[in-house]
Amino acid sequence: EKSPANTPIKEATTAQPDPDNETKGRGIPVKIGQINVVGESGFKFTDETLTKTFMTDFAVKSLQINDIDLTRPDHPFSYNLEGTFDKYSPLSVTGKSAPLGEKIFVEQKTTLRNYSMMHASPYAIETIGTYFPTGTLDYTSTLNLGEGKIDWKSNMVFKNLEAETVNGELAGQLNNKLPVSLDLALSMLRDN
Repeated sequence: EKSPANTPIKEATTAQPDPDNETKGRGIPVKIGQINVVGESGFKFTDETLTKTFMTDFAVKSLQINDIDLTRPDHPFSYNLEGTFDKYSPLSVTGKSAPLGEKIFVEQKTTLRNYSMMHASPYAIETIGTYFPTGTLDYTSTLNLGEGKIDWKSNMVFKNLEAETVNGELAGQLNNKLPVSLDLALSMLRDN
């Protein structure tokens, strides 16, 4: 008597591809006409891995995603996100994307206004040993990704930005390695 482990293996056969179904085979059988997020939605993000903890709140005013058709991965869907970081910094992201396409496609515009640089200070402390007690950032960008090329344009405007170097033991721990001091770099960039 043979056990299942000693049973001979039958020769496997491979199904032949159906030329009419080849493009459909890349897709996922999901179609969604529209997704809307409204009301009191959002998230809180905290990064405690830094020397000084980073925290932010994002309130979603509206999020709309239209025409998701994953049966056609190269077909882009559109999206629009409106919200606010920490009550005073409006964010807008609009665009089209086909992230599962044979070639990834993205057309996107992002606008952030009045972002407090004090909120970004925990990351600045980690990387350059400097914090920002005052100042805001206005940021706009356009991103076009397709045909194997990236075209990304960004514009950052800092207003009333003041920078201060961390002192004492923390400065020693960070062992900053900038080729010039941040104060000198900022003075060269200042628009007088």
